Formats: sequence, C-alpha cells, structure tokens
Amino acid sequence: MSKIHPQQSTQSSDAPSICPPEQNEYLKRLIIIRLRDACRIAAFVFFIFAIVFGGTLLIAMGIINFNNCPLQRCIPIYLIAEGVLLLATLPNVLIPNEELEMYSKKYNMVLCYRIFLCTWEVALLVFGSVLVYGMTPNFYPAHGLYCLKPCYYMAFFVVTMTWISLSLSVLFIATIGCCFIYCPTSRRPETLII
Repeated sequence: MSKIHPQQSTQSSDAPSICPPEQNEYLKRLIIIRLRDACRIAAFVFFIFAIVFGGTLLIAMGIINFNNCPLQRCIPIYLIAEGVLLLATLPNVLIPNEELEMYSKKYNMVLCYRIFLCTWEVALLVFGSVLVYGMTPNFYPAHGLYCLKPCYYMAFFVVTMTWISLSLSVLFIATIGCCFIYCPTSRRPETLII
C-alpha cells in the first residue's frame, strides 16, 4: 500500500528569485509610490473637472432659465452666483501649497480670499435655502406663476447637497475632536503636572 502525500508546491520560499531581495523591495516601493502618485493625479484631475463642469453647468442653467422662473425670479440668479463661486474656488486648488504659504505669510491675501469665499458660500446657502425651500413649486405655465423643473430641481439639488456636505464636515470634525479629547494616550509620568 502506498501512502498518498498531499501535493507540495514546486516552488518553495527558499527558491532563488530573479532579482536580489534588496532590488525586490526597491521595486515594490517604487510601484507603490507610482500607484499612489497616479491615484493622486487622477483624483486631482477629477476634482478639477468636477469644479469646472459643475460651475459651468450651474451658470448655463441659470442663463438658459433666466426668464423661465417667474414664480421665483431669483433662482436663476442663485444658480449663476453659485456657479461663479464654484469656479472662483479653482485658485485654491490649482496653486501649490508652498506658494500659498509664501503669499499668506507676505500679504495674507490667500487667507482673505478663503474667508471671502466661505462668507459668500454661507450667504448663498442661506439665500438659496430661503428660495428653494420657501416656495411651493408650480411647473406648469397654465396654472399661473411657474418655475421650470430643471431650474428648480438644479437649485434644490445644489442647496441640499451643500447642506449635506456641510453637515458631514461638521460631523467629521466633531468625531475627530472627540477622538483626540476622549481617547487614551500614553503619557509619561514625568510630564504629568500635579
């Protein structure tokens, strides 16, 4: 009677590789770095495309429907303003951080620009919320004052997504803050003051 042995791999872990181990590690690190850089570039290109496309779409939607919303004439104006504000955020994304730090130390212009953008975004968010949530939409011109569906729903989508992203940002910051406050840290006894 012969014993049946489970099949063993023909390559063992001791088998010599084509490259020396140092070069294998170097190649692995190089591949990881290249993949990370490719992902960063892809995310950057997508982000720029989303800003440009979104801003252009909002401006175009506001211009096209400028006279198609007599129920609330400010909705197309809101869409145009939101699109311009979205396109105005491009310098924040396109200028490298080193140059931003240099300008912010010299002139504080970058800080003022960011404060300006945030202030106008909050003002537009409140303005858009009053416009969109404060009206009962009528989409049919035969029933009196109306606002076309694409114009109203685009404004509704922008306001709602802005509120959602703002809420998620606040929740994320609060979660991180709670983690730093309540999570135990390793403290050395000599650094504790009694």
